[in-house]
Amino acid sequence: MKRILIILGFFVITGGLYCEEVPTATQSTTEEIKEEPVKYTIIYKFPQGKEIYYQLSMDRKDDFNVAGKKFDVKKKTVVYLSELFQGVDENGNGLIKVTYLQGWQDNIRIFSQPKEVKAKMSPKGEILESEGLQEIAAEFFKVLQYNLADYIPGIDRLPVKIDFSKMPSNTFNIYWQAFLFPVPEKPVAIGDMWKREDKNAGITIQYKLQEVKEGKAYIEVITEDKRGFLEGKAIFDIENGYLILNYVNMVTDSTGKIAQRAAKEISGATGTEVKPASTLPERTHITFKMEFVPMEE
Repeated sequence: MKRILIILGFFVITGGLYCEEVPTATQSTTEEIKEEPVKYTIIYKFPQGKEIYYQLSMDRKDDFNVAGKKFDVKKKTVVYLSELFQGVDENGNGLIKVTYLQGWQDNIRIFSQPKEVKAKMSPKGEILESEGLQEIAAEFFKVLQYNLADYIPGIDRLPVKIDFSKMPSNTFNIYWQAFLFPVPEKPVAIGDMWKREDKNAGITIQYKLQEVKEGKAYIEVITEDKRGFLEGKAIFDIENGYLILNYVNMVTDSTGKIAQRAAKEISGATGTEVKPASTLPERTHITFKMEFVPMEE
């Protein structure tokens, strides 16, 4: 997912007029020619029948400070999934079957059996329609409860009264969108930048094309706001039109606000009042990686 150099050329054009008997003065002119930078179209492609596999991993570390003593709490989530391209519609949007094969939150199994989702995605990586995300959302809600148990004691043992099956699958498209790499709206050259507003985190993420080598685009990911810092990298296979790597490391100090908001929302959803713990992390580190897994032919 051929190193291309941007060449600034200077060509010197010289010319001489003469005759055999009477020589004339040689005249020369110098003209500077600046070539336009090479631009690359980075879009998702959906070759019918092709299936690709990914490993999605999320590592979280919370930094606590209790009575002057510092300690941390770590958690790891790993999910394996496949994407089967079933073709394109009349508008060129990809028809994809995504299968969540298996996953774990630390030693807790997330998916008891594979779960399938169908999606329609634009070449720009936008989820337009989906079917079956309700079950996936329910599984990840369990993970959310498990994670929030560090901040809201007992929340992982509350009976879940949210009936995800009654919600349209498209309701959860915004959360799935967060795992997808946003390609630029137009062709880009080395050094060009583009942005995407992450509606889940409430921040704007910036992307910069660093180089293109052997048909793969290498991209820097970075942003910074009052609540924290985010950096990472991405690798995209331009020729075949799919993501090879999306890696992001984020540091935030807004854990307390997130826990308070979650406690309020879950209290309303479950009918049971839940409250955050008195001790909340000073800072939370989250590392997210979605990585292409090559499969033997």
